[in-house]
Amino acid sequence: SYGFATLWAKRRLQRIPPLTSATGQLVCSSLFALPLAFAFSTPSTLSAASAATWWAILGLAVLSTALAYIVFFNIIARGGAAIVMLVTMMIPVSAIILGHFVLGEVLHAREIIGALIIGVALLVIDGRIFSLFEKRQNTAR
Repeated sequence: SYGFATLWAKRRLQRIPPLTSATGQLVCSSLFALPLAFAFSTPSTLSAASAATWWAILGLAVLSTALAYIVFFNIIARGGAAIVMLVTMMIPVSAIILGHFVLGEVLHAREIIGALIIGVALLVIDGRIFSLFEKRQNTAR
């Protein structure tokens, strides 16, 4: 989905302000999710939710989702789709780090190795690692 959204934004949303793109994304996804929520849930459970639950949902909707999409489309507008793709590759790494430090989850070697692989992939995709090698070769001559 990230890949599709990024390419779509690059090709179709370049002249549209990031706030408009983010709003459209959230409205469309909400309209899509609403029937699914009622199909797989009992509406009466929604009315039984506590105030803390509704505040948590509101916080996730505003801070985690809406703000993230505004930032996402701003990055596309300013830095381009390739930069956004690099950022989205960091999501698993940040989730593992937050899980370890916030939730106290155990960090295994496979997570560290995976994070290192993602880090190297980001360097390769970004191209900076190749410029380092070029500088070394030029100074050696």
